[in-house]
Amino acid sequence: MKAIPQTRFLAMNYTALQGLRIIPLGLCLLLVSLWANAIPSGPARDLTIPILCALACLLAYIITGQYYKHSFGEVKQTITRRHLEQVVMVVGGMLALAAFWLDNLFDLRICFTGLVLAGALLLGSDNAISGLNAFSITKIGASIWMLLASISPLLFGQSWWTVLGIKSLLLGIMMMCGILMIIEGVITHLFLLSSLPSPRTTDE
Repeated sequence: MKAIPQTRFLAMNYTALQGLRIIPLGLCLLLVSLWANAIPSGPARDLTIPILCALACLLAYIITGQYYKHSFGEVKQTITRRHLEQVVMVVGGMLALAAFWLDNLFDLRICFTGLVLAGALLLGSDNAISGLNAFSITKIGASIWMLLASISPLLFGQSWWTVLGIKSLLLGIMMMCGILMIIEGVITHLFLLSSLPSPRTTDE
């Protein structure tokens, strides 16, 4: 009977457990942030690099999605759950845009975009904090790191990121988010592999 809660957990979190799918997103975010940090001040004139990164990310996302589909199958969602996820995505997107607007409009000692990302990392799946495992610990740890980075100017001063050669706190947050997404993707994928029942194992 122990397999029943585990199967329910895997089914409810199957999309979030597809860790390889977020690795291209993390790489794209990291590379674009590094590119933005390296260009001279002012509006960018050549957007070739971020466009290529976005296209490569989209291609890799599709490929990894097909890998999970053919290797592990699909989980059909109910209409109610699908509508709920759509609402959450719309609300989350609006919050992210509002936070990004605030961070660019005001020179505050806190990064609202980072706070939104911290919440998204923690609440990006069902039962993320219902039990301690590699999946939940990874999400909680990533969220805490993002939260601390977002309020770091309150602790270390407004311009402490310049010591690391980063132009702004927002760029630093984007880089950190990319790195955390890559790490989380690897750990989450390994957790999925270890959580799947062995074909030779049966419950007693």
